[in-house]
Amino acid sequence: MNAEKIEKLLGTPWRLGGCGSETFENGLKAFDCWGLLRHVFMEERGIVLKHSSALETLNVSEYSKIIEEESKKWDELLVPIHLCAVAMSRNRFLQHVGVYVDIDGGLILHSEQGRGVVVETETDLRNNGFKKIKFYDYSS
Repeated sequence: MNAEKIEKLLGTPWRLGGCGSETFENGLKAFDCWGLLRHVFMEERGIVLKHSSALETLNVSEYSKIIEEESKKWDELLVPIHLCAVAMSRNRFLQHVGVYVDIDGGLILHSEQGRGVVVETETDLRNNGFKKIKFYDYSS
């Protein structure tokens, strides 16, 4: 993924359950954070990540079960690599995901409610309340 591809994604609206493949009533494609991660992994790495309706309901308990099940397929990284997953939380529960892109010193591409698809530095995310930021690569 290069800067041009990122630029095309910036500003895409956020929508719960959005994964970029469908068009909503306003004629726009949209992403939630997991949908954006799934889209980038498929388009750039050829990796198909699991989708579940629990991810669309923001049911934290169900979401945590999916993450626990899926976590067996992920390796935590001490240093981020291009197109690895980024897990973020404001407390002890995983709340948000994005994609690390090794451009301009390292940026995190993510889709956030009220903002849509944006890129930010790790410092910006920490300043916006994400206390835990971890990097993962898909291994299975």
